[in-house]
Amino acid sequence: MKPVLILLAKSLILADYFRSKKLRLIVGWTGILISSVFFLWGILGFITFIPSMLDVFGVLGLRIPAGITIFGLLMAALGFWKFDED
Repeated sequence: MKPVLILLAKSLILADYFRSKKLRLIVGWTGILISSVFFLWGILGFITFIPSMLDVFGVLGLRIPAGITIFGLLMAALGFWKFDED
């Protein structure tokens, strides 16, 4: 299974550009920043320092910040992923 995943990763158009360590760090830290903003908003809204996400988005709208947080975590995972040295 691992050779298939490596072949798939190498076949991506942006794979060569994404090997740049500086670009990966920028993407990783941007992802952490995106996810930490919503994490802190959840904590501070729970202890009523600021309006909670439930007050702002409603029950059905909680998918919006959850989706943005997961997107940030996926960006961080890709940004801090170590490529195999070939």
